[in-house]
Amino acid sequence: MSHTTDIPIADGPMMHDFALTEKYVVLFDLPVTFSLDLVSAGREMPYTWNPAHQARVGLLRRGGDGQVRWIEVDPC
Repeated sequence: MSHTTDIPIADGPMMHDFALTEKYVVLFDLPVTFSLDLVSAGREMPYTWNPAHQARVGLLRRGGDGQVRWIEVDPC
């Protein structure tokens, strides 16, 4: 790792995977998001399907300016 980039994302999605290519970091912003209601209910896994959260894939150029190009996709 040569540097880090903070990427603001709404709704607190579960960002557990990403992919690397020669030129890009590929981010998956999908509609499984954090739920304070589940935390209050004592759920061990406080994430749930959120149909209001638009699914998208982000392309972040490695070594670039930190700007993400977002592409909306079907929820999955």
